[in-house]
Amino acid sequence: MHIWIFQTGEPLHCDTEKYRPMRAVNLSNMLIERGHNVEIISSDFYHQLKLHRTGKFSKLIINKLLNINLIPSTGYTKHVGIARLFDHLILSLNLIIFLYFKKPRTPDFVFIGYPPIECAFVLQIWLHARNINFLLDIKDNWPVTFLQPFPKIIHPILKILFFPYYVISKYTIKNASIISSITPNFLKWSQQFSKRKLNSATTYNSDFVLPLVRRPIDIKPDDLSQSFIYWKDYNLDISLRKHFTFVGSLTNSFDFDILYHVSKYMYIYDPSISFVICGSGDQFQRLKKLFSDSLNVLLVGKVNEIDAYTIINSSIATLSPYNNFNHFNMSIPNKVIESLEYSTPFITTLSGDVAFLARDYNVGIASCTTPDLFKDACLKLYKNPKLRSIMSDNAINLYNSNFNYYKIYADLVDRIEKLTNY
Repeated sequence: MHIWIFQTGEPLHCDTEKYRPMRAVNLSNMLIERGHNVEIISSDFYHQLKLHRTGKFSKLIINKLLNINLIPSTGYTKHVGIARLFDHLILSLNLIIFLYFKKPRTPDFVFIGYPPIECAFVLQIWLHARNINFLLDIKDNWPVTFLQPFPKIIHPILKILFFPYYVISKYTIKNASIISSITPNFLKWSQQFSKRKLNSATTYNSDFVLPLVRRPIDIKPDDLSQSFIYWKDYNLDISLRKHFTFVGSLTNSFDFDILYHVSKYMYIYDPSISFVICGSGDQFQRLKKLFSDSLNVLLVGKVNEIDAYTIINSSIATLSPYNNFNHFNMSIPNKVIESLEYSTPFITTLSGDVAFLARDYNVGIASCTTPDLFKDACLKLYKNPKLRSIMSDNAINLYNSNFNYYKIYADLVDRIEKLTNY
């Protein structure tokens, strides 16, 4: 079969620096292992590094079964903002040029990552005209999430401004051949938001949950020893397990002020406890100022996947202080899944599906929405090694049963093959 994968905002096979594969790379690799031909269509703009890969329409031949088509756009510097919306608009216009004038090879099936809204809409129109089935993979509740940073009193006005986004997003979701989403709550939202007709039977062509899981990294003994040295260079002996960790994008998705207050309290309680913050993003400079007088906070910057593994796996807990937006509470973010994968309890502000995991599987502490609640959770796990050990075992067991990369992506490819009568 010839499969298209449209996915933006992720690392691709053509990216040279070490990265952790996400949806596009994971799915394409699994399809190729089954002998299918894959064509990835993505933005030329590299979301993680905020730079253009080539600056033009490009077709990259990775191997005999994999090509990557890069579509140019304007780019942006912040995760959230008008510049990103404009980038997606230009990307969708250039996608039209690609589809109608570049004459790509017609696919048997298409996997579409949503958002961006406009690109999903453009692809759907093109595919419907050719009677080609596609799966819409919904990872965010755009355009509803556009409103959440603003005061509720002006939401009615903003809904008018964003009305075109509402129209085309509802149309796209409603008329997709099949949809997937990252959690049961997100799937339910997608169906209700678009007034999508539901298939009551659970079959291969029913809408389904597709968690955000990534292929486990390959770790060699030498990697571990080098990583221990890496952290020693920061005067951090990770074998002591006296640190809490955040690894991720430093953006306004997170309330780092909570970590500031918690770190201040914990320094008074026990100065040997450290808070390690790893990552890059538009909040990095602000965090340098915020934590400039914090003796127990280590702001590292971006780390590779091995160093991320060792710092998380040796932590008391991972920290996920998400801001209180509905789309976060409906999701199980990859930070939480990564904590489970690395057998480490998590502490988070989130409620919703993540709170269900924490409560029912005893793998972390959720709904810590204030500095005091977050501090109490940190103290609880620091003081109780036995509880940490129980949560650690529960975490890896839950990951293996519910978030196993090999099973989830094998099932996805099985479903695609059935949808195309392969």
